[in-house]
Amino acid sequence: MNGTTGTNLCVINTEKHKDYVERFNSLYPETIVNAITDADAWNWMQSNIPLLDCSERCIEEIYYFRWWVYRKHIKQTSDGFVVTEFLPVVRHAGKHNTINCPVGHQIYEGRWLKEQKYLDDYCRFMLQGGGDLHQYSCWFADAVFNRYCVNGDRDFVIGLLDGLRDYYRKWSTKEQDGLFHYTPWMDGMEFSISGNMEERFRPTFNSYMYADALAISRIAEMSDHEAIADEFRIKAYASKTNIQEKLWHTELEFFATRDLDNDFTPTECPVREAVGYIPWYFNLPDPGYEIAWRHINDSQGFSSPIGLTGAEVRHPMFLKVNPERLATWDGAIWPFATSQTLTAMQNLIRGYEQSYITPSDYIRELSKYAASHLRDGKPSISEVVRDPNVRQMCGSEHYNHSTFCDLVISGVAGILPRTDSILEVFPLLPDSWDYFCLDGVSYQGHSVAIVWDRTGMRYGEKGFCVYVDHKKQFAGDHPCRVMIDLEK
Repeated sequence: MNGTTGTNLCVINTEKHKDYVERFNSLYPETIVNAITDADAWNWMQSNIPLLDCSERCIEEIYYFRWWVYRKHIKQTSDGFVVTEFLPVVRHAGKHNTINCPVGHQIYEGRWLKEQKYLDDYCRFMLQGGGDLHQYSCWFADAVFNRYCVNGDRDFVIGLLDGLRDYYRKWSTKEQDGLFHYTPWMDGMEFSISGNMEERFRPTFNSYMYADALAISRIAEMSDHEAIADEFRIKAYASKTNIQEKLWHTELEFFATRDLDNDFTPTECPVREAVGYIPWYFNLPDPGYEIAWRHINDSQGFSSPIGLTGAEVRHPMFLKVNPERLATWDGAIWPFATSQTLTAMQNLIRGYEQSYITPSDYIRELSKYAASHLRDGKPSISEVVRDPNVRQMCGSEHYNHSTFCDLVISGVAGILPRTDSILEVFPLLPDSWDYFCLDGVSYQGHSVAIVWDRTGMRYGEKGFCVYVDHKKQFAGDHPCRVMIDLEK
């Protein structure tokens, strides 16, 4: 392992949260064992993850639960390590029970692990070793690049360039009039108000192709392949232009889905769906589209007591597309979509001048998301939640199809990975919380800690501090944006 227990921590007692893991181990029988056993889970977590100490106990518990679950899905195979979506073998999976649909989420989450071999192997496998990156849509190149921004492994990501180009170009059969089309089903979103098995121009797939093209361009630029960088930069710009011109519904004031005849769907009553926020996941929209976010806090839009709905509540087909099937995207709450919307929300707050969404909105929805993991006090991660008592569990309660820990690290703590030597910290952390510490974050060869203590009673110093390699680099009265040059 890259990292020794406890040596990279500034504040947190490494044994303090062991009880969480012991409880998780006791709740679920270990019927499927992959690379790291339940018995080894706590030692593995101490050596691999940033540790969290937080006055919001539900967020803290689910943070550890999600890492505990992620660890279960790290599988050692004849092709190296892979990361699975399901623990049980499922019929629609590929080699080693892998499925590409959640690969973007899995890499965004796993980029914070200290041991690099897991995702090094997984990325190579998905690209070159037998994985299928074209079964479902995904944002693989973007995720690979954003992982590089955390670990700084330039040689690894440049070594994937040719494979990433081929990955992108294999999607060319899905391009028509400057937009990419796929079925909602193969977007991983089954029965949706905007369509089911029909080919559609969707904000999802098109945003992914924009982000992948931009990532490939930046990797090519790093390796001095200027012609390739220009080629994919042009592709990214074209996707961005077409998404803004062709998928923006001026009456709905929202990014929406069109059919291949370029009619918005459903033609009789177009719908706002959570997929319309995905362009902000990749910072795609130019300023001027922020009005779409006014529906997040609207109880007839996407706001519900238990989380963000997958479609607007006011639409006449809300929760009615396929009442007999739980796995529908007609309004139910999906961790996959919640992860995307919350990441998009972070980017909106930090990068756009707008008055629709505030940091407190992000924290409120993250707290709802954390609470949605609990059923009768027992943590689980389900595929879909229709109400507090109706869930689809996909054969286990350890579903690996979304992020949570990344939303704490990049969202609450605000560590924003970059390609240069600047550590940028832009927390959405409320100063009303009594305390918060994210300790032992492995970032570009350094160990980072983000510490907030409202009273000074928790960690011995009042205020907001950022540590790099055990040295305090910033101290202030309140959580705020901080820029630290790691080369100085």
